[in-house]
Amino acid sequence: AMWKYLFGLQDDAEGKGGTVVLLLGNHEAMLLKGDYRYMTRLDACEYYAHEDCKSAAGNAAHLLGGSFCMDGSCCFAQTSTLDRCPGTHDFVEAIRKEWGPNGTIGKEMRQRVHDGKVRIAYRASTSGQAVLFVH
Repeated sequence: AMWKYLFGLQDDAEGKGGTVVLLLGNHEAMLLKGDYRYMTRLDACEYYAHEDCKSAAGNAAHLLGGSFCMDGSCCFAQTSTLDRCPGTHDFVEAIRKEWGPNGTIGKEMRQRVHDGKVRIAYRASTSGQAVLFVH
């Protein structure tokens, strides 16, 4: 939801003569390549309405902390299978559907990176001094 909001904010700013510079961070790059190791269960619940997510809706602390998947190989879109990763595979598939090459966020993010609207670094000059923004 956050990236959809930021994309909309960027589009609105451009339509009014302004600029919103979006930077691609390491975690976003990981999501784009199918690596979900650093997603908390709370993050994963944004993509998959699991029973744990519903029951803990009023207690977000229960969902924070470590990764939603404890077996590292089950955290990758390329290696997760239902047989091998029964507790997390549905989460991985739901995230992949959003962040994969044809997913809503993944497709938009890749296009914006290609178009230079999402950057790895951004150089700005103010009062004769250059400032470099990186994530």
